[in-house]
Amino acid sequence: MTRSIGAVLLGLLVACGGRTDRLEGLAGPTEGPTCDANPYGVCYPADHVGTAVGDRIANFRFRGFRSPGTYTVDEMTTPQELALADYYDPDGELGVKILHVMVNTRWCGPSNEEADFVAGANYTGQNTGGASFARELEPLGVRFLEVLVDGIVGQPATLDDLRAWIVDHDIDYTAAVDPHYGELGPLFTTAAIPFNMVIDARSMQILATSVGFDTQLDASVKSWVTWVDTHPPM
Repeated sequence: MTRSIGAVLLGLLVACGGRTDRLEGLAGPTEGPTCDANPYGVCYPADHVGTAVGDRIANFRFRGFRSPGTYTVDEMTTPQELALADYYDPDGELGVKILHVMVNTRWCGPSNEEADFVAGANYTGQNTGGASFARELEPLGVRFLEVLVDGIVGQPATLDDLRAWIVDHDIDYTAAVDPHYGELGPLFTTAAIPFNMVIDARSMQILATSVGFDTQLDASVKSWVTWVDTHPPM
């Protein structure tokens, strides 16, 4: 076996032999490996990535509309490329402690109710108290990302569906489409909507998941803010 390997190595050396002077002065690669970076250049973590509570969530990407606080979306508004790396904040420079991801469909009643309560609208007639979880929790370091997967029953969500959704619910947080779970599919063993994820923005660890709309969602998310304040990141 040793003789055989030696013969192969000799063959490689012979094949690669020749002049080397013409390589003098050529610079080698200076850049390190590329990565998915957050807004201030920190690489998105690539270890311990999975779909269960305790895992890091993968850097899923979507198309949608990024919120500057308030915005208008119409047929002329250009969608943007969005990624979970936009919220990764290990050094606290973005002021994000918790990312709350909501996966919804346009046809689902509870999805519409959840959007009303988070955005502060009353499209469904259920948010008579004027709750606005996104505005309430933003000063605490919470950001909401809503992902629309279906439009009408059985049809993948389109950007037109998203535009209508934003207008109906007066949404002023970031919203995107993921037609038929194209990105988020690995998170679903069975489709159950609304689907919610609480993510630690310091590490992108999935802290909790839940199904259905919880009218006490703001209180639940506040408890996770307290947890982040008292526990080190993953």
